[in-house]
Amino acid sequence: MKSDAVIIKLIEILRERFANHPGRVYLKTNKGQFGLFLLCFAMLFFAVVIPVCAQESVAPSDTSTSEVVLGWENICKVGFWNQVQLALPGTSQLTDPVLTITTHDAWGHDVIFRQTPKVETQAESIKVVGHFKIGDLLSPVSIELSSDDQSVVYRKRLRAGVDFEVIRQDRPLIITYGDPAGFDYSREDYAARLAAIPQVISLSSSDQFSIDPVNYQMLHAVVIAQKYDVTELANKALKRWVQQGGHLVVSIGNQDD
Repeated sequence: MKSDAVIIKLIEILRERFANHPGRVYLKTNKGQFGLFLLCFAMLFFAVVIPVCAQESVAPSDTSTSEVVLGWENICKVGFWNQVQLALPGTSQLTDPVLTITTHDAWGHDVIFRQTPKVETQAESIKVVGHFKIGDLLSPVSIELSSDDQSVVYRKRLRAGVDFEVIRQDRPLIITYGDPAGFDYSREDYAARLAAIPQVISLSSSDQFSIDPVNYQMLHAVVIAQKYDVTELANKALKRWVQQGGHLVVSIGNQDD
């Protein structure tokens, strides 16, 4: 690399100058004498620091407005496949994108999931979807999206307990839609009767249902009441999940039509 050649050249200059003038080391230029240390620092800054900073920049647009959601509404479960969903501003096409997700296993070692994500161009953004597993309740999740020329399009590190929540493998995760009764586990008496208090996620819109059957594998149950406007694609995903052993509860009440 160019920066490597610059560093090698600097080392050669240092050796030569120290050999000839062990007490003082200066380089002469047409504008006088400059300290070699200052010159070396400047050359290293432009040869190494600036290129590294350029590699850290994110293209093609400002990702401060980007949205990233993990699992179900930023709730992940240990030992199961979790979804990562990016919404990048702009509509420019991604060519041969590669999504790399790094998490920790149960022993704190890095686990890397490198994949070709699903990409969908929407009205004002690009939706990128991938999957990963997490093995530790405190595991961070590092996300990097790059294109075919290996340029970084998006990079972010998320912290467990701050940016998202991780629940144990044995803790039930329940999705409700339509505000069914009986799923308020905040009462103190539940703690004495239940080995693990269920984590309940209430969906407010049918658009929040996943259309990928993989995302339902971590769920203990899906409960639907009063609202039945689930999309056709979500219905297919739910049907496949139920066929694989998932628990779907639908309460129709007096709306038997």
